[in-house]
Amino acid sequence: MIKKRVIISCRVFEPMIRKYEEENDVHFDIKWIKVKKHNNPDELAEEIQKNIDLITDADEILVMYGLCGNALLKIKPRKLPLVLIRAHDCCSILMGSKERFLEHFGHRLSQRWSCESYELEEMSNYIEKSLEFQKMVNEYGYDNAHYVYSLLYPKNEGKTVYISFDSDNDHKKILELSDNQVEIIKGDSSLIERLLSDKVIDEVLKLYPGESIEPIYDHIEVISKTI
Repeated sequence: MIKKRVIISCRVFEPMIRKYEEENDVHFDIKWIKVKKHNNPDELAEEIQKNIDLITDADEILVMYGLCGNALLKIKPRKLPLVLIRAHDCCSILMGSKERFLEHFGHRLSQRWSCESYELEEMSNYIEKSLEFQKMVNEYGYDNAHYVYSLLYPKNEGKTVYISFDSDNDHKKILELSDNQVEIIKGDSSLIERLLSDKVIDEVLKLYPGESIEPIYDHIEVISKTI
């Protein structure tokens, strides 16, 4: 029996998902959420939850988000199980794996980045969305967290990392960034493809009604669940 899934996804993944649909001659039932919702984690959590509550005719719901400023911690499965990604934000998903994310960003977690579907101004609060910053807020308070974070992860002023999937839109965007110092990193859609084909185990956490999420402040397990 074929499993029926509905996807709730940030539009940052839309180019990759559309390409997968085209190449594999499939069509997914997707509830898209605007990228700019990231700017307010509380609003993002409300939007994700609203979509979850509206879905009734499915076996499970795939939520294409990382923790994203702890927004994911507030969502609850109602009647259907949720498939959640063990990632702290979109960037690590776009890099294809936690290992590859750490290879390129582990030493610069506050690095400004962009991609085909992400505008630079939408990343203005990127630091505050990271697991490391959220952990520091819990330990030291908001103001002290900013100070400690700035010492550990100095900003890369004037520099932008562009995650490219070698599309026509990528080429146009890279040209638009030519006046800045740009570092181009090749994206990896393999994790997205495995999620869409339901061929992942270690990278996901399945959450059932009655269970909730708690953060694990690392780059391996990322999230756990409580009852």
